[in-house]
Amino acid sequence: MLKPKIICVTGGKGGTGKTLVAVNLAIMFKNRGYKVLLIDGDVENPNTFL
Repeated sequence: MLKPKIICVTGGKGGTGKTLVAVNLAIMFKNRGYKVLLIDGDVENPNTFL
């Protein structure tokens, strides 16, 4: 079994497009047949459900 790959999109400032990048990466990998788990670690303002 292959070891899973982890991609982390981070940054200190809000409003820079981190969620946009993370969601689009997840969609791209899913469309290419990979299993994807997207975790939104923003405890104050999570937006991935949008």
